[in-house]
Amino acid sequence: SNTVTSCRTRPSAAATHSADRRRPSSVALESQMRPSATTGDDHALPGSVPRLPRNEAEVVLIVARVPAKVDARLFLSDEEEKKCARLIREQDRNSYRYRHGMLRRWLSDWSGIGEQTLEITQNVFGKPGAPATKLHFNMSRSGDLCAFAFAASDIGVDIEARRDSRPFLNIAGQHYHPDEKAVIISDDDFFRIWTRKEAVMKAEGSGLNDSLAGLNSMTEQVVYKNRRYHLRSWLGTDFIVSLACPEPPAAVVQFLV
Repeated sequence: SNTVTSCRTRPSAAATHSADRRRPSSVALESQMRPSATTGDDHALPGSVPRLPRNEAEVVLIVARVPAKVDARLFLSDEEEKKCARLIREQDRNSYRYRHGMLRRWLSDWSGIGEQTLEITQNVFGKPGAPATKLHFNMSRSGDLCAFAFAASDIGVDIEARRDSRPFLNIAGQHYHPDEKAVIISDDDFFRIWTRKEAVMKAEGSGLNDSLAGLNSMTEQVVYKNRRYHLRSWLGTDFIVSLACPEPPAAVVQFLV
């Protein structure tokens, strides 16, 4: 299931596919996120009811597909209803209602604060927060996929549907580090890099900027705006999702809903 949006353009010469180039060892940073019979940490739990992180070292990652018919009982604030109504496409309205409604439902269930009284805020760059819950969280969308991440400290998540990257590859020429450009062999490589970069930006919370080319996401740790972030990525059947957080999580509990 899953989600997100990003800037894109056409392929640059530096970022074209090359079938005979060797895949670097950094690709091994990706692990699989597919339905698993295992119910332990760091495995996808299909159909399970998501829960909040149990301690400060745990991250909860939820990947979901927007249902064809979104539950009309999902509550949105007046401001969220206005934002939803301004969206032109029905698909976008459904996705917005599902993402924001489910986020509010989970936070309410976990915190004991009523859905209608729970205050969800955004900074000027759109980074969400709910001060009363003491949880940090982030959301992402790609088509009918969406991702949610919850933690005890700053967290960023980004999801992209697996698809043809050629219409977007010029962005690599503008915003990818030379080490990142060198490893783009497949569509998955392109989107894996993009989700890792955007997850860092979303964890930091100040939006897109011109310093992206200096950020090399092909390592497990990066320093961005004088702060260290730890990166992890997963490959799903039809999506790629990445997380960024200041401290390495002891466990990432995954839910496919």
